Amino acid sequence: MACGCGSTNGDGKKICDLVRSKGFEAMPTKVEHTIECTCGKEFKMTQLVQDCPHCGITYAVTPCSSDKKENIASCGENY
Repeated sequence: MACGCGSTNGDGKKICDLVRSKGFEAMPTKVEHTIECTCGKEFKMTQLVQDCPHCGITYAVTPCSSDKKENIASCGENY
């Protein structure tokens, strides 16, 4: 893919780094997703890179994959 989305292989940190390198971290997702965080709380993911407001775990998704919840990956705490 021209955007490099295929080079991340579902690795949360690689996804986050790719999205940030293009300056797209605040871009809205194609679909708003309800994320069930590993801390047990839920939050609405509306941007390509977003932290859980309860525990700080970062989640990321590429622009072209942001319509499907299964493409969202965890990156670790405050990544």
